[in-house]
Amino acid sequence: MPKDLARRDAKPGTKRVRDAQAKPDDTRQTRGKRNSKPDITDKRQSKQGGLLFTVEQIRQALIAGRGIYAQAARYLTGPNGAPMSRRYVADYVNRTPELLETVRQIEEARLDLAEAKLMDKLEQGFFPAVRFYLTTKGKDRGYVPRTEATGKDGAPLFDYGALAAGISDEIARLYDRIASTSEAAAIH
Repeated sequence: MPKDLARRDAKPGTKRVRDAQAKPDDTRQTRGKRNSKPDITDKRQSKQGGLLFTVEQIRQALIAGRGIYAQAARYLTGPNGAPMSRRYVADYVNRTPELLETVRQIEEARLDLAEAKLMDKLEQGFFPAVRFYLTTKGKDRGYVPRTEATGKDGAPLFDYGALAAGISDEIARLYDRIASTSEAAAIH
């Protein structure tokens, strides 16, 4: 159907009007088929055609949200006044190399902070921190968790022979008790 005809005979707000107004290079759905992913390396466009967010705005939201996409999304408000979704931020970041680098830098800073806190606990003599540090960083000095595969003085962990004998004795006693009970029941 020609665009002019679709615009004239369609009611405002209907699918035919939206289809007729959609451009081939538009990121909206066109006649039921979704176009390829839009290029949002510099900006993302809203349905009205205006800018929604710039890379710098997303970067600032990521910094404020400490690199957590869901928190960064809360700092971004969409055209309808609602916060953006985590998925929106993740898609934007995954398509923008500078934002991927920002997220990497935030994660590195968080790792530095965690290491500093661990060192504080080590200096205080907090035993779980000491043990964690030695088992992760002191392996070359022999601080490796050990798993025992044998019992005391190399004996097996479990004596299966004694277990089998014990079970056999128990089964024999149960059988005798059942047999004597059924014989007694048959006599009465």
